[in-house]
Amino acid sequence: MGSTQQIKNFPVHAYTARHIQNKGVSRPNGFPDWQFIYTHSGSGVLVNNGRDGGKITAGDVCLIRPGFSHEYRQIGEEPWMITYITFGGQAIADGLMDMLFLSEPLTVFKSSRFSNQALLEELFNLARTEYAEHSYADDLITNSLLYKIIIQCRLNLFPREEAVTPSPEIAETLRYMNAHLDKNVSAEELALMANISVFSLYKRFKRAFGLTPWEYLTGLRLEQARSLLISQPEMTIREISRVCGLGAAGLHRHFKSRYGLTPGEYREKNISPLVPDKNALPVNVSEALEVYDH
Repeated sequence: MGSTQQIKNFPVHAYTARHIQNKGVSRPNGFPDWQFIYTHSGSGVLVNNGRDGGKITAGDVCLIRPGFSHEYRQIGEEPWMITYITFGGQAIADGLMDMLFLSEPLTVFKSSRFSNQALLEELFNLARTEYAEHSYADDLITNSLLYKIIIQCRLNLFPREEAVTPSPEIAETLRYMNAHLDKNVSAEELALMANISVFSLYKRFKRAFGLTPWEYLTGLRLEQARSLLISQPEMTIREISRVCGLGAAGLHRHFKSRYGLTPGEYREKNISPLVPDKNALPVNVSEALEVYDH
């Protein structure tokens, strides 16, 4: 990426971008960063565990989560021309994608259903230029557009009339989870907090998030671990595992499964000498819940 070290302190920022003819890529262990892949022309297919993920055509954009095993290849005679962007940032480490319900391993946004194609084209046409030669101003524009695209993906998944909003009872359990990440929280305890049955708790979490309460809580713990690995370099991984309520073995297993890297590998890859700007974006869970209360 061009320009200065300050870019690494952005809440959301692109790591790399490249415009290529994609003849085929196989990543059995996934990729360590989030990826956007935009198709300019031609067509291809994404495959996971031998299952065809559907045809990708001009104007489509794919969002791929870190650590997700996948491969993609060209289909047909016309060259499959794509631009890919890998990205991260403090807001991503703090769980922005999960809070926007963009946590699926692979999401394909078809051009016919993406409501702001002009925004997509602006970002990926800028990114397809020689990225190493970008000026600081180019980087600012790219990262601003990247954030807008992420928000647009959220709006496309959940149009306003279909927006997923947790009930007051579930919102209360989310606050409780966030305040007790280091504790051994049971489903019965969460159900009691919400004044509902355990069965109803599971049903409401599945409807709101597509996850069980335990899966959601594990996700919160992993996102806190990712944030602490970068923002608190003086903390050992064992200390972080205790703070996050997973234990050393549990943190290693879940972190590797979800992100494709061990906690130590993730810290080594992402740690920056700059102090993150904690006021840049309201991305922690408690602040996000305030939105649901208004």
